[in-house]
Amino acid sequence: MGKIKLKTEMKMKVYGSQNGYCGVGGCLEQIRDIHHKVSQSVENCRKYPLFIHSPMNLVGLCRPHHEDGKVLAHYKYTYKQMDLMEEWLRNLKEGK
Repeated sequence: MGKIKLKTEMKMKVYGSQNGYCGVGGCLEQIRDIHHKVSQSVENCRKYPLFIHSPMNLVGLCRPHHEDGKVLAHYKYTYKQMDLMEEWLRNLKEGK
């Protein structure tokens, strides 16, 4: 299983949830990119198939902030957090 393309519907939901503005506090620029806090590597897509494109893993950013490594370093999760969120999403999907 490789990368799965982020659906336009989810991009629009992220955009709407942030009122179209960059997710960096104080930035009033429009969203240009949807950033995955946890990368879409083949391994991550395999291990976290529900989490990888979930709203918990996405943030809308303006282009300058998306290209700024210092900003991107702020959006990180531990493996334990990712495991917990994947488990929660799996239970939700299964109606548990």
